[in-house]
Order: sequence, then C-alpha cells, then structure tokens
Amino acid sequence: MLTGQNGILNRASEAKIKNQQSQQEEENSLNDMETLIANYAGLKNIDLNNTNPLGIVPKGATIIEDDASKGIVIKDKNNNEWVWVEVPKNKAFSGISIDLTKELTEQNYKDIEDRMIEYASTYREGKKSQGCDYKDEWYEGCGLSKEEYNNAYHSMLKSVYNYGGFWIGRYEAGIEGSVTDITKVRNSHSDLGTDKAIIQKNAIPYNYIYCSEAQTLANNLMQNVNYISSLMFGIQWDLVCKYLEEETDLTEKDINFDSSKWGNYSDAKIENIKMGKYNVLDSKTYKLGIWSNIDNPLTKENTGDYKWIFIGTGISEYTNRKNIYDFAGNAWEWTLEKSSNDESPCVSRGGYFYYVGNDGPASYRGASGINGSDYHFSFRATFYEK
Repeated sequence: MLTGQNGILNRASEAKIKNQQSQQEEENSLNDMETLIANYAGLKNIDLNNTNPLGIVPKGATIIEDDASKGIVIKDKNNNEWVWVEVPKNKAFSGISIDLTKELTEQNYKDIEDRMIEYASTYREGKKSQGCDYKDEWYEGCGLSKEEYNNAYHSMLKSVYNYGGFWIGRYEAGIEGSVTDITKVRNSHSDLGTDKAIIQKNAIPYNYIYCSEAQTLANNLMQNVNYISSLMFGIQWDLVCKYLEEETDLTEKDINFDSSKWGNYSDAKIENIKMGKYNVLDSKTYKLGIWSNIDNPLTKENTGDYKWIFIGTGISEYTNRKNIYDFAGNAWEWTLEKSSNDESPCVSRGGYFYYVGNDGPASYRGASGINGSDYHFSFRATFYEK
C-alpha cells in the first residue's frame, strides 16, 4: 500500500510534481502579465478607451514599435510582424452596447457588422463605378467550409468590437526562406506541400497561388489556440482604408481614386530604393524576369521598360503608411469576400504593379475564378481572438 505503483507514497510524489508544475505555469503566466503591463506603460499617443491592442497580444510576441502615431507593431515568436489597425469605439460603435460576457446573438453580430460597414462606407464599394456587388459571404472554393467561414467571421466581428481594432500583416505574405535565398521563388503555380508563408521584410511575395491556398497559408501563420489567422475579410480591408484616411496624410481620393503617390504602380516613380529584391516584367512577353538583389540605389521609373517592377516586401518607404507596406499596388491581395459574379467569385484588393494608380487604387476589387493564379496574386493575413 505504501510503495506499490499505485501506493500512497508514489501518488504523493506525483501530486507534489504536479503541484510544482502548476506553480511554474502560474509563475510563467505572471511573468507574461508583468511584461504586458510594462509594455502598456510604454505605449505612446494612443487612447486606450477607444482601442486596446495589448489586450490581444499573443504569448511570446514582442512590441517593436510602441508609438501609435507611427503605427504599433508586434513581432510574434516566428518573427512575423503585425500592425495594429484602430477601429475607434467612439466612432465605429457609437449607439450600441453588447454584453460580451454572454453568448452573442445573430442580432448582436449584425449590429456590429452594420456599424463597421457604416463607418467604412466610403470604401465599401471599392473603386467608384465598379459594377459588381461584393459581400463577406461564404462560397465553395474560398478555402473554408461554410461553418468555418461563419465562425471565423463572427470571431472577427466580436474581437474588433471588443478591442477596437485588429492586427494585419505589416507586409504582403512572403515565401519562406526568400529573405536570404533569392532562389526561393515561384515561377508558376504548384501545390503548396509543406511550404509556409512569412510576414517579414525583404521577402519575395508569395505568388502564383489560388485564393483557397492563400487562406490555408494565412491560417497556419498563427499557431495559437486563442487566435485565428486568416485572409482579411472585405470589411477589414475597408476599415484599413478608413484608418489610413483618418490617421495619415492620405485623402479619400488617394485611396479610392488614384493611389499612385503611395503605391507601386506602373505610373509611380519610386526613387532611391537602397536595398531589397526586384523583378522586371518583360514588356514584350509579359512574363517576369529573374529576381535580383539591389546592389546600388534603384529608381523604379514611370515610363519605358523599367516601369513594371515587382518589388520585395517592404523595401521602399514610398509604400509605407502607419508601418503598413505595399497596401496599394505591388501585388493583388486575396481576401475572403465574394463577388456577385458566379464564374469569378474570388476577390482580390489593391491593384498591382502593372496597373496605373487610378485603375487599381487601394480600395479596388478584382474578381477571379477559384483557380485564378498568376505572378501578381499574393495575400495579406490578419489575426483576431477566437
């Protein structure tokens, strides 16, 4: 009874070990909380009554930019970088009060959705005069089951309402390994296999990818049971547009009509790019060339054969607003919204480097088939509380 496998002494020893483990876990949790509190004290130029980014920071992440006037940035444990997009509660959610301690009803979710759409209404239709309706609505081929889609959408709505904002990738998604290895490229569509995406500076944008595959890669970026990472929903894209209008030098015209002054388009001249990677589109074959490193300061012209240049993630401050890079131009970015065109239900946003700035401004929506894949299709991830 005392010494057997199930004896009193053996069980007492196991209980002691479990108690020690529990104490260590509690100590680790307190240490994490102390780190968050210390970070809280260091945040600058932010109204915590209207937005609370530090309420939704994953364990193991660090704050690498704490000034909200520049754009708050965190780096997760996998070295991926995320930027906080504020959706101020006093503006976006005025007039509604929802008890988040209770299970939300369909009406609660609709109230949150309606307020977000109203707040970002300027950008809800994409570029003016686009003749197609777009909704955050499930369709076969988006990369999620209908139940998964609806659960993710509800989680996003609740999370944005609760915290007054959400996190998005600081950069377009990049190809794993391409920051240091320039041969890590995709020259055509191929199955994902074990490939991963990254959100890091100076990567080659992840391209030649279906929307459903982009969703798979985006979902795998956040390995945390408390959060969901995914492609951005359409309303989130619109909210980023609204955020940039309110918090930067950009006007509605710069976002909704012509984004050439801050995006990589064929009619944008981007001077003095000092480092990074680039690829020139052949003006005769319309095929990408070979990715090259920038050895001497490069000027991307707005005329001639060097006006169509695909650039690496985040390599030019010309494309940076609030620490969000390449939101306009460079690559079309898949989202989880649906177009009303049944033959082309998939939606991409923001134009790309072959477009001119008034053909594909930041708010622009493009519709493609579920097997749409080309050199200019990439994506940007978001994460929110589950």
